[in-house]
Amino acid sequence: MEEIKNRGEVVRAVVRRRISVPPIVSLELAYLQLRMVCELIALACLTAHGDVPETTSKRLTKAYNADQIMKALEHLHPDFHPIPGRQVHDQTGEVVEVIPVDEPHLTKRELQRLYGECGDFLHRGNIEQLMKVRRLPEVSEIDTWFKKITVVGSDLRA
Repeated sequence: MEEIKNRGEVVRAVVRRRISVPPIVSLELAYLQLRMVCELIALACLTAHGDVPETTSKRLTKAYNADQIMKALEHLHPDFHPIPGRQVHDQTGEVVEVIPVDEPHLTKRELQRLYGECGDFLHRGNIEQLMKVRRLPEVSEIDTWFKKITVVGSDLRA
């Protein structure tokens, strides 16, 4: 989680234009961080479901591709993807309830789409693709993705 937070700080810096590099480099930097976050989320899902015997297979323990991990996990356990929630604490600070978050958040399909979008943007491709003019994403698109990843709310008291 700390690594995701650190990478999020880089994305925030790009979105707020606090990094003084050429625009294309700042976009690449943000997309690289988003791609790494996708991989970290997929690996966290894999770790969280370590009780499912197939998750310790050689194929999955060596996997790093978020899309590959997500597809394998979906086959093993359809409801594996994390769902954001707000914790309700009692007077002692113990969590007594988790309330689902209604705000838009990163679904498993969106995680796969984002991972692919990041890869498409970061890889130059072949010479034919290199010669084509490509549309650069808007910083607002990066911000939208990041907000879906970081849906959080204040903790509540019972």
